[in-house]
Amino acid sequence: MTIAGFGSFQITSPNVGPFLIDTTLLFGPGTGYGGFGFQFTADSMHGIAALGTMPSFSGSVTVNGPLQISLGVTFTTTAGDLVFLNTSGTATFSGEFPSSAVPEPTSMAIFGLGALGMAAYRAKRKTKT
Repeated sequence: MTIAGFGSFQITSPNVGPFLIDTTLLFGPGTGYGGFGFQFTADSMHGIAALGTMPSFSGSVTVNGPLQISLGVTFTTTAGDLVFLNTSGTATFSGEFPSSAVPEPTSMAIFGLGALGMAAYRAKRKTKT
């Protein structure tokens, strides 16, 4: 992962996993979520995600879109602790989905629910302001 102005780093927090999700049914054709998420408590998911365009779910997949981050949560990385206090801009997440790969359903469901929860929280927060 990279952030403008900083070198490359890798998130090493326990139980953090990458996800790429096709959200065409929820947000319209060609949309998807991509990012990193982890279970923070029994009922909350935290992470870094982007909701944006995704051309297909075969081969190499990239999601480009507005950055969405759980603020104030500490991620342990190869370059030290990373804490987001504010967010703006866009993010890009890429991944490979070989035709023979079958994601484990429970993990995908957890990451998917976390991404949707982050989107719902952000949408709710926008309607209040």
